Amino acid sequence: MKRLCFFLTFGMVSISFAQHSTRLIKANWMFRQDSTEKFFKANVPGTVHQDLYNNGLIPDPYFSTNAEQLNWIEDKTWEYKTVFEISDIEFSKEKIEIEFEGLDTYAQVYLNNVLLLSADNMFRSWLIDVKNQVIKGKNELSIRFESASKRGRELASKLSYTLPEGERVFTRKAQYQYGWDFMPRLLTCGLWKPVRLHFYTAGRIRNANYIIKQLNKEKAELAIGLDLVNCAKGEYTLSVELIGTTFKKQKQVKNLAEVNGTDTIFLTVDQPKLWWCIGLGEPFLYKLKTVLRSKKGVEDSLQIEMGIRKIELVREVDSIGSSFYFRLNDVPVFIKGANLVPSGPLLKRSLSDETLVKKASDVGMNMLRVWGGGVYGSDELYKACDKNGILIWQDMAFACAMYSGDQTFMNSVTEETIDQFKRIRTHPSLALICGNNESDEGWNNWGWQKQFKYSYQDSLVIWNDYQKLFHALIPQLCSELMPGLPYHYSSPSIGWGHPESLRQADSHYWGVWWGMEPFEEYRNKVGRFASEYGFQSLPDIKTIQSFCPNEQIQITSPAIQSHQKHKKGFETIKAYMQRDYAVPDSLIQFAYVSQLLQRDGMKIAIEAHRSAKPNCMGTLFWQFNDAWPAISWSAVDYFGKPKAFYYSLQQNFSKFMLSSVLKTRQIEISLVSDSINLVHGEIQLQLKNFKGDRLWEKSVQSMVNYSSAVHYIIQRNEMPNFDSSSTYLQIKFKIGQRYLAGNNLFFTAPKNLKLPKAKIYFEKQNNQSLLVSSNVFAKDVFLYSDKGDLNVSDNYFDLEPGIKKVIPLLPGKPFPQLSDIRVIVLNNL
Repeated sequence: MKRLCFFLTFGMVSISFAQHSTRLIKANWMFRQDSTEKFFKANVPGTVHQDLYNNGLIPDPYFSTNAEQLNWIEDKTWEYKTVFEISDIEFSKEKIEIEFEGLDTYAQVYLNNVLLLSADNMFRSWLIDVKNQVIKGKNELSIRFESASKRGRELASKLSYTLPEGERVFTRKAQYQYGWDFMPRLLTCGLWKPVRLHFYTAGRIRNANYIIKQLNKEKAELAIGLDLVNCAKGEYTLSVELIGTTFKKQKQVKNLAEVNGTDTIFLTVDQPKLWWCIGLGEPFLYKLKTVLRSKKGVEDSLQIEMGIRKIELVREVDSIGSSFYFRLNDVPVFIKGANLVPSGPLLKRSLSDETLVKKASDVGMNMLRVWGGGVYGSDELYKACDKNGILIWQDMAFACAMYSGDQTFMNSVTEETIDQFKRIRTHPSLALICGNNESDEGWNNWGWQKQFKYSYQDSLVIWNDYQKLFHALIPQLCSELMPGLPYHYSSPSIGWGHPESLRQADSHYWGVWWGMEPFEEYRNKVGRFASEYGFQSLPDIKTIQSFCPNEQIQITSPAIQSHQKHKKGFETIKAYMQRDYAVPDSLIQFAYVSQLLQRDGMKIAIEAHRSAKPNCMGTLFWQFNDAWPAISWSAVDYFGKPKAFYYSLQQNFSKFMLSSVLKTRQIEISLVSDSINLVHGEIQLQLKNFKGDRLWEKSVQSMVNYSSAVHYIIQRNEMPNFDSSSTYLQIKFKIGQRYLAGNNLFFTAPKNLKLPKAKIYFEKQNNQSLLVSSNVFAKDVFLYSDKGDLNVSDNYFDLEPGIKKVIPLLPGKPFPQLSDIRVIVLNNL
């Protein structure tokens, strides 16, 4: 059976107003604990933990073991207030609306001592007409945030059975705040998104949607749906214009009061330029302007950046099982990317979403998965992905649990889903909506029925509630609000312990790490689309120093242990490390080797996934970033410092990739191309020792196309006898004189290599580059500085003796003093 889902849409919305004006309420905010007298300064947007810390009322929750001492905050009620002014001109408008983009979570909002709303969902926005509540001059706005923990416990107590994960599943709040295996429990509250006022009289455009009704090389037929809000009857004109072209179209609306909903304008774009993801073409964005006019002039306008594209999720039964891959503008896409966790808003954000997307783009990622245990992506995230050509896999905000089917809960989820879909649906980067993370797998594989001693009737009720939410409500709203956008009810569909998980749909393979299987098992457990897998490492030593007192810089210290939230994390890292490396005693060397270990394992996994193309068509590792300074699975730590794994992605995710697998009697070499053109080139192999002597060489002519990898076998008996502990095989792919991919194959584990002591030399080539060289083969050279960050474009690399490697420096900081550069190299541990 063949099933295709597709969605044709576009856009990023930026607004400029005429008669409709808007402004933020962000000044003069104060907060206090309920039943106390003194107010303190607050920041909006923000959280109560951030405000408490900024006022010196709590220690830094990220430092040492402080987070464990701050759980009292979640049980208190917190009050926020401010005073804002309404001018005479603003008050003269017939409509005055206040919009709360995000209230976390249970909040009662009062305007001039009158209850305005009761909120119960962190992921909803709230828009209220307050014309009759505001006054000219000063107005007081106050919000009381009740304890989400207490409310969750109250709701849980009303059921006759226990749902997995208890209190957190009853609150529409970021699930990771309740504690996760990469996060402490820090259950915060507050106005985590902006508050703004809207003023208008004749009407405004509140929301827009864009659907491509037909698309081919000659034309794109578009339907632009505009959600109109009005106050006054009259004649209006809606117009649309493609900026930079001669296209312009307008429509008369005789009575806006009777419309007061969605109106549609149809337009045709001739010879449309398509939006493409990284590696396949330009993420081209059109600019479109929409204007609402009355006889008095312009009432409102939207200016949009619009990307035209077709996205499909292809699910076809085949000889293996069933496929799971994305097709963009009729071209199958091998997905290369990662899972995103929130980089905030728990306390403070170290990295903007724009910066994260840039880091993903720099190593060739073409998809990011917004994980369901956190928050929905910010507008900044989607806009950055639109501009950089990175697709978005969007989980709904549900993870690793079963949820209530109570009507109040379902109504809240309905409004949440409508709000979020209307907010994100116009982005060309949006490729998939996924109902939840690992809830289906948990129900079928994690033993919940036995653990909670469910009766048959209990199990039936829980499963029916699950289906109502993820198989009915959310996909129905997806179909109505984003027609044709691919929907996947749960990731993964089948647990990693079942053979079927490797033959159909997407898979979360955790046999490595959770199952303690060797890294090499990644080559045997290649699924159709790997949407989660990973391995932990320690972050940069400076990141460790940011949360650990100097006297505790050792693995066994309470501060270090507190920032490892996996119960067997250090035990697991050490067990894997002992297999391949000598385990260092010092923390800085242990952190360095742990990053090499993570890189090695992820390299095997990614190479296995890409080499299995087209049977496997995607690899999304866990996890790209951190939510706080932690020992975790991330490639980039909380402060944005890349780990060894991140640097290796430049090779693992490059357009051309070489991989090699050592067998008893042969070496299997795979060449993968993500170029849509047939490519002719040459694979060069050279056997070398650590002194730089060439012991053997061979070249193989190769042709590779986009559709599948090509594989070659090199017999071990083709090579002369050599010492496997002091020799390596250098493999390169070149077209003409250009080297496009490379890989080094070692014949034994790193701990068995007889690496000679290395002396590393540094030279300043110019103000943008550093030259690095070694007297012998130097493995895994890590450069850093004791005096600030060393912003190099490559790190943890191998050096051949006597060959100078050019390392471009990233822009933005002065060239470092050569005397300040420090180095760790595996040879010298």
